[in-house]
Amino acid sequence: MRVVTITKSYPTARNPASGCFIRERMAAVARGGVVGVTVLHAVPFGVGGEGGRESELPVIRVPYRYVPGVGKGLDHLFLAAALRPRLRRIEEREGIDLLDAHFGFPEGAAAVRLGRELGVPVVMTLRGTERRFFGKGARGRIMARAIRSADAVIAVSRSLGDLARRAGAACDRVRVIGNGVDAERFRPGDRAEARRRLGLPREGEVVLSVGALIERKGHHHLIRMFRRIDRERPGATLLVVGDGPWRARLRRRAEREGAAGRVRFAGLLDRDALVAAYRAADLLALASSFEGWANVLLEALACGVPVVATDVGAAREVVNGPELGVVVPPGDWQSFCDAILATLRRRRDPASIRRRALRRSWGRVAEEVRAVFREVLRGARPRRERRVAPAGTGPGGAS
Repeated sequence: MRVVTITKSYPTARNPASGCFIRERMAAVARGGVVGVTVLHAVPFGVGGEGGRESELPVIRVPYRYVPGVGKGLDHLFLAAALRPRLRRIEEREGIDLLDAHFGFPEGAAAVRLGRELGVPVVMTLRGTERRFFGKGARGRIMARAIRSADAVIAVSRSLGDLARRAGAACDRVRVIGNGVDAERFRPGDRAEARRRLGLPREGEVVLSVGALIERKGHHHLIRMFRRIDRERPGATLLVVGDGPWRARLRRRAEREGAAGRVRFAGLLDRDALVAAYRAADLLALASSFEGWANVLLEALACGVPVVATDVGAAREVVNGPELGVVVPPGDWQSFCDAILATLRRRRDPASIRRRALRRSWGRVAEEVRAVFREVLRGARPRRERRVAPAGTGPGGAS
């Protein structure tokens, strides 16, 4: 089975956290050699078209043009135009059985258009950003048509599955498959050593918040809570991991709230340092206004750390028992703060938390995704005979 994955979100040296869940899923799908995966990572024009084999997969960076701020309903056309020559080259050299698109717009809409041209089926994965477009303007209409036209839709949460059905996707073409966790990497460890590595106080409790420094991740709400948290749990620290356009604003917020001495900004961390952040923490707080499937929840649980999260995306599907943490209605920040304090007071068994998290491994996710791919290919119409390049020509070439 030869699969081409299409995405704008994928880890790079500059942004190692971007789309790491896509890399993990597709690397797991490809293990064992039953499925061959090539990743087409669309990057803004001028970023560069470097490629190579990364994390077991060949990755090809494809620059594409778009107009910032205007004409966003055309983004899928710009993306399709950039990807088309590369896809035709892969098709000529080794053939393509299926396109695997991540996010409904523009990737999903572009993939449906390209799939029709190539005569190959398309599986689209909805990951949460689709809510911003659904039912709104040109992007919403184009995305809904693409969802209806895809051969299968994978939703990372039940609510996104409902969105796909509301867009008109047939119920038998929608599958809910959440993300997984790397159990070998994310595991409990020496808390004192983790805190030493990150320069955190050896004593006192650490509340961890992981995510891009943007409004919807809700770091500012946690900073506002920390005056009360510090009063009731003296010596507590808020550790913020991530980077983004709100960095300076969040620092000013911490100073304004009188919490600057209790808030640490760690910036972007590599994967080993991120594991250390989980091990250093007493609790993970996720105050997002919307998510698809927040991988940080499973990563924290796999490290034996309880969580407090807003009830968005798949939060209730992940935090599905009181021993794992608390899920709070979005916007109810008083209750969110109460939940943080209650969770800090109640000690939980890290080993028990981890056992629950490991039910959702990337291996299990890969089995479910491969089953969807097989089902789609069984129902696909016969295609023209492919021209396959001689052995040794590589997976479409890396530019």
